Amino acid sequence: MDKPEYTAPHRPGECPACHSANLVKVITGNDWHDTEEDEELCRAGKAVKYDGYCGIDEMPKWQCPDCKQYIHKAPAERKYIFKFKPEQCPVCNSRRIMDVIYGEPGFGGELRRQIRNGEAVSWGCCIWDNSPAWQCRDCLQDLHSSYPL
Repeated sequence: MDKPEYTAPHRPGECPACHSANLVKVITGNDWHDTEEDEELCRAGKAVKYDGYCGIDEMPKWQCPDCKQYIHKAPAERKYIFKFKPEQCPVCNSRRIMDVIYGEPGFGGELRRQIRNGEAVSWGCCIWDNSPAWQCRDCLQDLHSSYPL
């Protein structure tokens, strides 16, 4: 029997299935997308590599290591719009704000370094009206620009 699918707009405080507070980040497992920090989190047991395949929007964002339940990111209840790149996340107060890169860039050189260091994230080739300009590295909150992308 399949496990129920759980969603949360931000990292939940506990697993909705077993109520464990031991949630870890899910990372893609794509070499070009993973950061050195992600690799260290995996080694420390604070992150897991996703073992399935799906589009970036369908990929789970957190997992409970105790019951193996995946938790997907739900759409945010509020849209945060900024004139310039914010210094900190309005949701979790993290100062780790990544630039969202669109298009089909070659993942070499400076862009690869930025993605590996968690300074940028690639969202693919399509830009929609609701596409964010930035994303919080810690809680994955989408942050929007008041200017068109």
